[in-house]
Amino acid sequence: MREAVKHSIHSDWVPSAGSSSSSSITLLKRLLKEDHGIRGSTWFARRSQDNLHVFANIIRLFWAVVFAPVVAVLPFIPVITPFVDPFIPFDLTALTPKTAPEIHYNYDLESDDDSDEEIDTDFQKAILHDPPKSSTTVGHTQDSEVYATTGFDPRWMLKVTVRNGQYWSHEQVKFDAENFTRRHGGYTALSYDMSAAVELFIEAGDQRMDPKPKGADWSWRDRQRISKRLLLEYCSAIGDADQNPNREEFIWLDEFCISDGNRGPIEDFQDNPIWRSVIKEERNAELGRLVDIFRGAQTVVVFCHEEGCDHTSTTCSWGQRLFTLSEILHAEKVKTMTRRKDTRGSRLNCSESGRSFRERMMHHAERAKMWHLHSVMRQSNNSGSDTWQMAIHALVVEAIRRDKESKYFYHEYIGKALNGLLPRKAHLHHLTGEDGWRDLAWLLELNQGFYNTAALAAVCCLPDLTIQEEKMEEKKKMERKGYIKRRAGDWLGPPIEPKAGSERLEPLVHAFPVLVPCKEGKKEEKANDSKRKPLVHASPVLVPCKEGEKEEKANNSKREFMSVLNVVGAETIGLHPYLRRDSNALFTNKDAKKAKIISMVLLAVFYLTGAAFIVAAVVTGLPSQTTLLIIGIIIVYLSSLAFSLFRLIKSTLYLERSGWVFLREEKWPDDRSKGNAPWTNDPEVKFRTLDPTLHFTRWDEDQMVPKWEETANGYKRGWLADLRTGTLVKTVVSEEPDTMMVLGIHGSGVTYMLLKRSEESNGIARRVGMASLPPFTLAFTKKVGSMRIRAYEDDEPEKESPWKRFKHFLYKQGFPYSILDDDSNKG
Repeated sequence: MREAVKHSIHSDWVPSAGSSSSSSITLLKRLLKEDHGIRGSTWFARRSQDNLHVFANIIRLFWAVVFAPVVAVLPFIPVITPFVDPFIPFDLTALTPKTAPEIHYNYDLESDDDSDEEIDTDFQKAILHDPPKSSTTVGHTQDSEVYATTGFDPRWMLKVTVRNGQYWSHEQVKFDAENFTRRHGGYTALSYDMSAAVELFIEAGDQRMDPKPKGADWSWRDRQRISKRLLLEYCSAIGDADQNPNREEFIWLDEFCISDGNRGPIEDFQDNPIWRSVIKEERNAELGRLVDIFRGAQTVVVFCHEEGCDHTSTTCSWGQRLFTLSEILHAEKVKTMTRRKDTRGSRLNCSESGRSFRERMMHHAERAKMWHLHSVMRQSNNSGSDTWQMAIHALVVEAIRRDKESKYFYHEYIGKALNGLLPRKAHLHHLTGEDGWRDLAWLLELNQGFYNTAALAAVCCLPDLTIQEEKMEEKKKMERKGYIKRRAGDWLGPPIEPKAGSERLEPLVHAFPVLVPCKEGKKEEKANDSKRKPLVHASPVLVPCKEGEKEEKANNSKREFMSVLNVVGAETIGLHPYLRRDSNALFTNKDAKKAKIISMVLLAVFYLTGAAFIVAAVVTGLPSQTTLLIIGIIIVYLSSLAFSLFRLIKSTLYLERSGWVFLREEKWPDDRSKGNAPWTNDPEVKFRTLDPTLHFTRWDEDQMVPKWEETANGYKRGWLADLRTGTLVKTVVSEEPDTMMVLGIHGSGVTYMLLKRSEESNGIARRVGMASLPPFTLAFTKKVGSMRIRAYEDDEPEKESPWKRFKHFLYKQGFPYSILDDDSNKG
């Protein structure tokens, strides 16, 4: 194994004079009771918390004293086997793994069971095979129909009359693409932040006419009244000499143009459940056309309520919106409408090219070190300057960030905002808005030839627990099932911001989202011994289960499905479930090499001396034959006893140099596992008390890598420690991980996803954290083919059977779970 990262490890630890007595007492105490959080070398009750731990150590000492010659000879079996094995009637090599077990760096390699039962061989249907459908639309199933064409036109437009530079009237008209441009020369699209229009609404002395609706700030009628204030502001704005004060102008303004206004005033329909669903469907469809609507506009007018704002800075409220990207990236001409400082009103500045406007936005993004926004604007002005992988990644991450800042935690509109900005476009009826992550997954699959989703997974930290708790408080009256359905893409989370030196991102695996069916009913869960229930959402796409496939196909419409991330070409490193004393440290630890040589030489000398006495007693036939025989046996026995005790004492000084382990920074509350021990914010101090020859170096201190520990968001802090190379990495997790999966090169390190794998998860690993590790770790990964990832939510605990309770009792006493046919990692 790799030993390149050594850090001044002494050949043998010699305690100082002041600490000699206390250290010796500590070593002797460890012969009877191991340190907290360390797994001992006894046959059972290996943890200090076990009731029979001291008794198990006494048995171990008793075995070493009574059978000292056997105990002393056993470690030498691997050495003498090649020489004596051909001359003995039994296979001595079979004892080698028992007397000197190999310590694997990658914990996954310790499993000898490579049966097909551990490999998930279920066939999966691609997401594109069955497009998503809302409750009011008819889905398409042909592959040729999943892609939509460009050129969506608005369905409605406002015909606004202006007299003497003031608003006079307006009416909604249907948009006719064939005749509109020839007759009227194009239309103007107004882009604004709703909070800016609210400021105009308040300044005018208007008040809401409807109570605040559930799940929204304003009713549809009040939203139209607010938008009308913006329309009045635009019609009365001064400064553009080319504008005729008496004119008719065609304007696209969202609240007046995203639903059919010819049926009557909106207030007559907003409280009618039937009409409300129809209008909502119209609004959602028009929002999906937003990119093409603003692309087709002759001029885009930008407005915010801040005085003197030119709308290109990163602090502008208009520029921070999600839909700003949809409205400005393809605009040909832009006019800025700026609030005047001297008097109330706005000034409409002369038009400029959209390219010039975006270049100023790009300049401000560069100064603010908002690199994703900078990349998006650079790509829009110089198409092809970045690869599609880089361009799409920057666009998606920037959209998720903006959506989060806009308090849309479920990302209901992210699919509609991105549709048209990516190379492949989705049909409007496929972006239902019922599940934002589902819409995003659909768009990413449409663009699978241009973007590898592993890059997105490599920059997303765990979801913010504080935000989720706040949202749960707001929606505590909502049914639990309804809340769960909205969290389909919880293998994602808030993306981290790129920083100088950590922008390099090259995926090392391929990933794409898929859907798998969840289990039906408690009976099926209990029959399959399932202890966790996945977060689910309704969808028509199937991935068949191992059991009951025919029944599932007959009930496709009634099944619920969960979204998972399928990683192809996955490579993993297994985390060791515990720290363990190295019972064979005298022979395996390089720091004990000098002690090993001296003790073996002395043992050989005494063995030869004892053998000489025994031979002399047998061969010579002297009168003192019995005495010589007894003296020889005593010499062999006492030398074996001394060697065995020295070996036991030496083993209390060293930890097993296994590989990567996870350590908790603080003791986790409500966790009764035996590995629940605090390691503080400086675990090296505690390591020195457990094994003074171990020295660690923080990998991420002097490296240009993502700082995942800065994204705690209510999660638990911990450490990843490599006992073989002395590497220490800080991280945050939702629960204790047992596997690390490679995602990509990120900065100067490699980003890994921390996973929790268990038989109860139906072949799907839980995503519990992220970490950046040194590149040399790629030499120790294990290929696992593919891995399906998502997060889980605990279900109500099941009642354990008497046999399970008895097995749990045996486990508390220290019996390994491997003997009990259970998960050996639960400790």
